[in-house]
Amino acid sequence: MLITVARYLLPALAGFALAWAIQGWRLEAAAQAHAAKLAAIEREREAERRHAAEAARARLEAAQAKADAAVAAQARLETRLKEEQARVKAALYALPSRPCLGSEHLGLLAQSPGIRLGPVPQAPGGALGPAAGPSADPAHPAPEGRGAWGEGLTATDTAVTGWMIDAAALYETCRGRIEALRQWAEQSD
Repeated sequence: MLITVARYLLPALAGFALAWAIQGWRLEAAAQAHAAKLAAIEREREAERRHAAEAARARLEAAQAKADAAVAAQARLETRLKEEQARVKAALYALPSRPCLGSEHLGLLAQSPGIRLGPVPQAPGGALGPAAGPSADPAHPAPEGRGAWGEGLTATDTAVTGWMIDAAALYETCRGRIEALRQWAEQSD
């Protein structure tokens, strides 16, 4: 009986062992295939990340080049404006000058929001200059009832025109900066 059992049991055990081995080989092959797919996906992701980093670097370099060009253009504009301002002021101070604004007017201007009067520009030929009156500095206010420029002081038409030239130059500088920023933003999109 033992032989009969062994005769049937040994082939069954051998078949079971063979099936187990085949199943293990299949699982191992599937695991290796899965690992190969994961490695391929990881290589693709790494290539995508590298490509995205290169594209971002190229965009950054392009934006930096545009910003550098805008800064250089703004510097050229400001230099041109300063040269033009100096040329116009030189021509202005060569003209005759006459009183234009009295101390009351100057005092009101000095107190107006958004207006900061500096010293009246010194012009040749006796126009009021920086030493002619106190500045509109809040740290040194004028006495009560007097304008920031003091009694009896006037600004000439030359001084007022000089202030206007300065204001126009500041406006053009600001406008140029805003335009440069706008152009840079349009190019960067």
